[in-house]
Amino acid sequence: MKDNEKLALLRNLNEAHTLGQTEDSISRFNSHYKLAFDKLVSIKKTVIVALLSIAVLLGASIAPSTFGQSDGNHINVFWLLLLLLGANTLSLLLWLLSCFIRPSGSRNWQHIVQLLIRFGAKLAKSEPRYVKAYQELYLANQRGKWLIGSLMHTTWACYLMGGLLSTGVYLMTHEVHFVWETTLLSSSDFQNFTRLLGAFPNLLGVSVPSNLEVQLSALSNTEWSNAGWSNAELSNTERLPALQQKWAYLVLFSIILYGIVPRFLLITFSYSRYKFTLSQAIKAILAHAKASQKEQHQTIIIDEDSKGADITTSTATKIKSATASDFNAPLFGFEWDGDKVNGHSLKTINNRQDQKELLEHNVPLSAFSLVVNGGNCPDRGSLRFLKQMAQASTHFTLIIVGNTYEQQWVQHALNANIETNRLRYWSANEAHHHAD
Repeated sequence: MKDNEKLALLRNLNEAHTLGQTEDSISRFNSHYKLAFDKLVSIKKTVIVALLSIAVLLGASIAPSTFGQSDGNHINVFWLLLLLLGANTLSLLLWLLSCFIRPSGSRNWQHIVQLLIRFGAKLAKSEPRYVKAYQELYLANQRGKWLIGSLMHTTWACYLMGGLLSTGVYLMTHEVHFVWETTLLSSSDFQNFTRLLGAFPNLLGVSVPSNLEVQLSALSNTEWSNAGWSNAELSNTERLPALQQKWAYLVLFSIILYGIVPRFLLITFSYSRYKFTLSQAIKAILAHAKASQKEQHQTIIIDEDSKGADITTSTATKIKSATASDFNAPLFGFEWDGDKVNGHSLKTINNRQDQKELLEHNVPLSAFSLVVNGGNCPDRGSLRFLKQMAQASTHFTLIIVGNTYEQQWVQHALNANIETNRLRYWSANEAHHHAD
C-alpha cells in the first residue's frame, strides 16, 4: 500500500493529521491501522483467487462434458462454439451497456453497500468503519465500476483459457469428426457464418473450411451418395483429416481471437481506468485535507491592517505550563503515538471505541488528564471529541505537548467550552517550565 493511499485512508477515517507531518501520519497509520487494512487486502486477494480458480475449472469442464455427450466421435462444431463463446459474448454486451449507466445512488443500492460493509467487517473481524473507509477509497463511484469490470473480464478470461486448454488437450488425444445439423437454418447460413468466423484466422494464415467443406460436414452418407460421391471417395471423406483439422483450428482460434484476446484488452483498459480514477480520488482527498488544515492554520494569523479591531478569536491565547502534578493524575493520550509521556504511562485513545469507553467509564473520575500532540494539527474529529469530553466532565486537564499547533488546539478547546484554566502546555525540550 502506497503512502498516499495510507494518508487518504486516514482522511476517510476522519483521523488524518497535517500533510506537513506526512511521516508522522504514515507512522501513525502503520502502528494503529496497517494490520486491519492488511487483513482486508488479504481477504480480497483470497476471494479473487478463489473466484478465478472456479472460473478456470468451469471452463475446463465444458469441453469434456460436451465431447462426452456427443454421438460417438461426432461433435456439433457450432454447438461447441456456442457453449464456449455464447455466454461470454452476452456478458460482454451487458458490460458494454453498463458502461453507459452511472453507478446508482438510490437508497436500495446504499442499503446493499451497507450490508456488504457489515459482512466484510464480520469476515475480517474488524470495525465496520475500516471496511467503510476502504470501500470509499477503492470501490466508490467510477473506481468501483472499473475495478469490478477488470475483475469480471479476468474471470471470463480464466474461464475461456480453461476451455481452450481442455479442448486442445481433448483434440490432441482423440479423433473427432466435426459436423453440424439444423432444422430451421440452411447450409448457406452456416457457410456465411463460417466465412465470417474464419475471417481473422485467415488473416493469420490459418486454413478454415471452405463452403463445400462446410456443406460436406452436414451431409449424411446417403446424401453424399445421392450427390454422386463414390464409395471410395465417401470413405476417404469420412476420414478426411485435413477437414477435421480445419474445424479444430477454427474452434481453437475462435476461442482465442473472439474470446480471450478481447478480454485481455478490456482487462488492460479497465484496470488502467481504475488506477487513473483512484489516483484522481486520492489527489482530491489530500487536496481537501490540505485546504482544511490551511484554513485551521490561518486562525492564528493576525491581520496587520486590522489594528484596533476586535480580533479576540485570532490572537494567541496564553495558557499555563504543565507541572509534575498534572502528570500524576490518570493519563489518557488522544491520538497519541506511544504509551508514555514525560516518563508516565498513559492509555491511548486512538479510535471511536476508545473514545466511547473513556466517555462512559472514566469521566466520573475526580481528576484526570487528557494529553494531545501539539505537533499534529487538530481536525473536525478532534473538535467533536473535545466537545463530548467537555459535556461529560469538568474534572479533566487538557495537556498540549509541543507548540507547532498549540494555538489550534487551544482554539478547539475554547470552541468546545473548555475553560482556559484547564489547559496546560508542556514541551519535553523545555522541562524548566513551571506553572504561572
